[in-house]
Amino acid sequence: MLIMNKTRLENFTDAILAISMTLMVLGIVAPVGAGLADLWGLRYQFLVYGLSFFTVAIYWRNHHYIFAGERKISDGVLRLNMLLVFLLTLFPFITAWVGVENNIFALVPELTFGTIMLLSNVCFTALDLAVAKSDGTKAIFSKNRSVVTIAVNLAALALCFIFPPAVLIGRAIILAIWVVPPKRAL
Repeated sequence: MLIMNKTRLENFTDAILAISMTLMVLGIVAPVGAGLADLWGLRYQFLVYGLSFFTVAIYWRNHHYIFAGERKISDGVLRLNMLLVFLLTLFPFITAWVGVENNIFALVPELTFGTIMLLSNVCFTALDLAVAKSDGTKAIFSKNRSVVTIAVNLAALALCFIFPPAVLIGRAIILAIWVVPPKRAL
């Protein structure tokens, strides 16, 4: 069942992601002092913010590629998109939580960060496949890239129990995998 024009869904998603990205930077509290040592104290916040910001930016870009050829949005695609948007709106919270002082080395914040990242990856892959199915074409993103991304996420989550920052290292690897758009999108 076709329910809406793709432009409406894209505009809604664009607005939510822009707000989410803005909220992430607002989670970084300016240092009280004026020295470099004070700024250095925020290094973890900036690291986590950078990883989260560029993750959302890549989702935004890839979302555009997925919907570039679509005209109408089915109910199933709309539901998957809303789930993805829900997960991406959690990024300001998890970014702030992991970025706090020593939480970068704490299991529960990193595990939460990694789990939300994994769920976002799975949801994005399902969205790509659902859009392709609804218009009778091949998915924009290769299954190999999606499988590798999910595997890196799972490995990072497993390693998180030994070394919590493994989640952030995994996220950096995933960003490197996704920084280049697919050939079909260029």
